[in-house]
Amino acid sequence: RIMLKLATIFFCLGAVIASDVDTYNGLVDETLFLAQQLMVQYKFDTLPLPPISVSYKNEKLSPSWNDVTGSVSTGPGTVVNATGIHRNGDAKITLVDDDKMVIDVGITTDPMVITFLKFDISFSSPFPISSSGGMQIKVGQNDATLQITFQKNTGVCKLNIDTATVTGLGSVDLLILPDTWWAEVKDKGVDYYLGNHNDDLKIVTNKYLQTALQSAVEKVNPCQYLPF
Repeated sequence: RIMLKLATIFFCLGAVIASDVDTYNGLVDETLFLAQQLMVQYKFDTLPLPPISVSYKNEKLSPSWNDVTGSVSTGPGTVVNATGIHRNGDAKITLVDDDKMVIDVGITTDPMVITFLKFDISFSSPFPISSSGGMQIKVGQNDATLQITFQKNTGVCKLNIDTATVTGLGSVDLLILPDTWWAEVKDKGVDYYLGNHNDDLKIVTNKYLQTALQSAVEKVNPCQYLPF
């Protein structure tokens, strides 16, 4: 049933290139909604993450974080609860030649939780921290840009998530795992660091969005029904 609905939507999407922005937006909204259903159905709402390792040597990370020396490393992690994806602003649809259609659209995502059961931190400055434990990070509503390409090449249709780039992270909260040391170190600035120097979190969420969406559409590839 999902495949049939997606096929109908993408057929209409190809047929209304000359139509108005409201039509584009409505079709993109429905496409994102169905992509979320696919992510849940095929278990792409929870994805594994590779270990992360970051080190600093006498670096200035913020006005109040001078001469930072230390490292943060994790074991494998997971991202969960990121199936809420919503259009933000008008979609732009471009036809390239007769066989390619590109959609650019801004999106927002619902809050997600990133979990690392192993999390090691060791700083010698600006204050000493050295401990191990588990960590969960709750990232609030995020802003991102999404580009989707539909293309037919010698009769073969391909739907590809070209980019899913997080442009802004929402609030970042640390969730204390049971029996870990976070209650002791949160107030020493770790939460401030994660909230204000979050490039690593952006990389994680970029990877999650693109991988999850691409995996979902590859399970049900309806772009063969496009009329070009």
